[in-house]
Amino acid sequence: MGKSPQRERNVWSTVLITAAALIAAWASIELAFKPFLTAGRASINRELDPDYDPDDELDDGAARPKSPNAEAKDAFESLKNQSSTSKNS
Repeated sequence: MGKSPQRERNVWSTVLITAAALIAAWASIELAFKPFLTAGRASINRELDPDYDPDDELDDGAARPKSPNAEAKDAFESLKNQSSTSKNS
């Protein structure tokens, strides 16, 4: 009672199609939920960092990154200060 070559070929075809479907499903989930997964992975990496102290963010405002608007405002203020000091000189 040996297996026929056709049956063995069908088994391998089924395995290959199933593997391709699983890979496509995984890729589509990664793509669809990318913002959530990126934020979650960053949070996990931060929590696993031995040098990370959550109290530092609460105590020191410098630990938090500035928003682009705040950085632009700071740059504008520094340019304004530079131009006013050069006019006074």
